[in-house]
Amino acid sequence: MLRSNRTVRLVAVFLTLVLVLTAPGLGGCRRTRTPGEDSDGTNATNPGPGGTTTTGQTGDPGTSGSGETPPVYPEDAKWLDPGAFKSPDFAAVLKPYSVAAGLANVANREQFGEFDPDMTKALVQSGFAIGSTVEQQLFYIYENNAYLKVPSLVTTDSILQVYHVFYDFVLRRTETGALYPKAREFTTSMLKELMKLHDLNGGTKAARSEVSSNADCLLAYFLVGARLLGADVPEGLSGSVQEMAGAELQQVRAAGARAQSAIFPFLLDYTQFIPRGHYTRSEELKQYFLGLMWYGQVPFPFKLQAANGSEVVATESIIEASLLTYTLHQPGKDGVALIDSWKDLYEPTVFFVGQADDLTPVEYKSLMDRVYGQSAGPVDFLDRARINKMAEEGSKLRQPRIANQLAGIPSGAQMRFMGQRYIPDSEILQRLSQWPERPIPRGLDVAAVLGSARAEDHLTGLYKEDQKWPDYLDRLGLLKDQFGRMGDGEWQSDVYHGWLWALKAMCATKGQGFPSFMRSQAWPDKVLNTTLGSWAELRHDTLLYAKASGAECGGDGPPEILGYVEPEVEFYARLGWLTEKLAAGLEQRGYLNEQMRAKFHYFRRLVRFLEDVSKKELAGQPLTRAEYDQILTYGAALEHMTASVIDTESPFGGVHWFEIQSETDKNMAVIADIHTSLGTCLEAGVGPAYEIYAVVPIDGKLYLTRGAVFSYYEFTQPTNARLTDEAWQRQLNDGSAPPQPEWLAPLIKGKKKAIPQPRETYTSGC
Repeated sequence: MLRSNRTVRLVAVFLTLVLVLTAPGLGGCRRTRTPGEDSDGTNATNPGPGGTTTTGQTGDPGTSGSGETPPVYPEDAKWLDPGAFKSPDFAAVLKPYSVAAGLANVANREQFGEFDPDMTKALVQSGFAIGSTVEQQLFYIYENNAYLKVPSLVTTDSILQVYHVFYDFVLRRTETGALYPKAREFTTSMLKELMKLHDLNGGTKAARSEVSSNADCLLAYFLVGARLLGADVPEGLSGSVQEMAGAELQQVRAAGARAQSAIFPFLLDYTQFIPRGHYTRSEELKQYFLGLMWYGQVPFPFKLQAANGSEVVATESIIEASLLTYTLHQPGKDGVALIDSWKDLYEPTVFFVGQADDLTPVEYKSLMDRVYGQSAGPVDFLDRARINKMAEEGSKLRQPRIANQLAGIPSGAQMRFMGQRYIPDSEILQRLSQWPERPIPRGLDVAAVLGSARAEDHLTGLYKEDQKWPDYLDRLGLLKDQFGRMGDGEWQSDVYHGWLWALKAMCATKGQGFPSFMRSQAWPDKVLNTTLGSWAELRHDTLLYAKASGAECGGDGPPEILGYVEPEVEFYARLGWLTEKLAAGLEQRGYLNEQMRAKFHYFRRLVRFLEDVSKKELAGQPLTRAEYDQILTYGAALEHMTASVIDTESPFGGVHWFEIQSETDKNMAVIADIHTSLGTCLEAGVGPAYEIYAVVPIDGKLYLTRGAVFSYYEFTQPTNARLTDEAWQRQLNDGSAPPQPEWLAPLIKGKKKAIPQPRETYTSGC
């Protein structure tokens, strides 16, 4: 069959891009189903020739087959050094425009076929409309755009999805390859060192016996950790130690309820030991999750609450914490103390997620030196006067900012051996929850504090939170002030904070000069959906470390294709800086090999490309043919990057998408529990990809474009049924998933009918 010259030129562009990236050794990107085809084999949009479409890989951002010179970015030579962040300069000068009834003034309206009345009304009134699909990845929608030859709207959602994949897979590889083996080895070493406390010299027989009794509790504690991690266990542990650990392990593995610990004199929330997040993907990750969750959940408090409600000194806890800290700081045979091994395990996770919210053994050692003296030994830790002094002085130390109020579980100042981390969103949720007025907060709380006025409108207008709880608005105002005063340095302190900092850039109201669809009354809800969808992915990726809140006690292609980038200049600049920070941190710690270095560089250049295009769009400057080619092949770029990160071997990923073995990882739907109250937890997650249609200004005309966005979900769930990704994906597939939040209802306009298939279909020939 003969092709028109136009189609031949388009194929040439794609083939050139493929050759750039596939030389040497990079296979073309193939799929077993057509872009737009639903997972059950039915077609939601259009089939390709013979029911299959193949698309080519894209080259490095800025590379094209159009003969134009690709841009050269001056930071390429030193991109692993993020340096100080500087907000980009840009001007937004676009003139307002309106969409005529029936889309009469939209140049390419016929390409998209028929819209239902609700979508048409939204496009006319707001300049954009969102519809549901059952696509399992955002990039399927963009690939289908290329096949259908319709203009793409590159959304912030799409680039955030790829960043989530980068972050999640880098973290899990770091855990599997480095942290998991370290945790196993370290736990075995702790057991061996603690056993030496049974062979003390000096002190009375009664004192040595008391030290041994407390040491047994610690041995049981670390034996539980060893069993969960699959670590080696030294011989010689007493029957009583094994009995305590066995009883504790039964409750941990049952993960059924909040219950009395078999080792410690307080309750533990055993439902936290349901492996979830990315930790269901392998046996090693499950073991790492359980072991580190154990070390993060058990507190060593200074005080406990008595039955009458009064506080009493937690004598045994202070003795055990002192013995643990003492053992950590004793030099080994090679002169190296175990505290160095502890730091090797703790510090990399600080880079990813942040500092522990509770006191660490390092801080506890400083307190011990002041109270007991630097030369104190195990028997000295039994002195009741100094134990009381430890309780008094320890209670003055930094309090946890995420101050959970869960009945039976100690709160206030405490040490945790490998404590979960302070994250700002959990502090927000914690302080905006109150038993019984508001035991379960909302994701909207986080968005409101980050600067979303629309989120605050929903909280007071739709949900009437200020009427349910009179203190709500005062607390919200204090939090907005607190986080509004945070400087860039604090937001950039770790990758978790940095992710929120990037999202924060989108929450500001768009002023004059932005395209009209972004200044519509409905657009802030789209931004909310994006912000909370990405936030749910962040919570999913860091589920093990992030301390959750809780409250209950208290080419020369066809010019008509074109394309558009959602112009969020500051957001892209922050995300680019954050990408450099993540790569630089991995490089510094020896976790960035040549393959991942190339993938990060590729992603960084793509983000820079989106930033540059956004500046040009807002300034009313025309894009080049090369830039339109890059937007045209954006779906292939997303698939390529996603698959390449999952592949561990080749620089850009020799694996094809359909070859990825984990069906869970093939689906973008993920879930995370983020808050607990009594027997209920709050879940936040993303479902299938949704599509967005927007009318955009290009070269003095209005064009209709299509892109992909998150679908955000938020609902409550029994704590003993905290959801895994697999269970969540089953709910979505069988139609049993809870409905989306009420505030999203006006934004989602049903499901778009199929876009007409073009007369000339595209295939790259790969």
